[in-house]
Amino acid sequence: MNLGLTETKKELHPIKKKAETFFYQGDHNDSVAILVHGFTGSPNDMRDLADFLFSNDIDVLAVRLAGHGSHYEDLIRTSYSDWWKSVKEAIAQVEKTHRRIFLVGYSFGSNLVIDLAAREPEKYSGIVCLGTSIFSRIHKMERVMYYFFRLIRKAAWRKPYVAKGKIESFELAGNYAHIPVKNAGEVYYFIDNYTKKELSRVTTPTLIIHSRDDRISHPKSSEYLFEHLGSKHKEMFILNEPNHNPLRSDNKNKIFERILLFIQD
Repeated sequence: MNLGLTETKKELHPIKKKAETFFYQGDHNDSVAILVHGFTGSPNDMRDLADFLFSNDIDVLAVRLAGHGSHYEDLIRTSYSDWWKSVKEAIAQVEKTHRRIFLVGYSFGSNLVIDLAAREPEKYSGIVCLGTSIFSRIHKMERVMYYFFRLIRKAAWRKPYVAKGKIESFELAGNYAHIPVKNAGEVYYFIDNYTKKELSRVTTPTLIIHSRDDRISHPKSSEYLFEHLGSKHKEMFILNEPNHNPLRSDNKNKIFERILLFIQD
């Protein structure tokens, strides 16, 4: 399968400090976890997990996807193939120095991780999927909004859960308060034409974690993922809580321990 890779466009806005790629590397660690954030997110979303894993002798490379962490206008200048390329470049950075590579994706980052594992399942020692995006809580309404905004040529819409007065603080953390219409379409296309069609080809050991009351990605996404994965070694945990990002939950320490156990197994 060819993603039709394109050259990543030059970003015109400065990267927020908290949104920058970061790499924690020890002297003798042979395992590395590549952390992949979600659509309109940043590596900062996974920083607590990175700190925990590194404190337990796991190297961590948290990659910033192209077009993220600056201004949503930069995101519009990229495509899903650019985001995919960002992860692929991160893998190339560590594959000669680390014997065991784990891919950890959050939200749409999980979709990118699944695609990479489908292409080279033996290359990775395991993948972790957190709050995977396949079905959203407002799936039909979301797609209607997308087609409506595309029809009226609107560039982006503000996330309904980000109040106008909180946009600046929200974006200082590295995330975007707005969703570009063009890129939302690319996310839908990737899910329909890559994620759903590739699951049977993923034979890599897989750990799946989702929040039962996730307000963004429906937990049936992870149930669908578990059911259709080709891996013989797969585990799924559904948590009783509302956070889309389980790494920000009250149960995060238990989640961290479970991910560590999966990597050390």
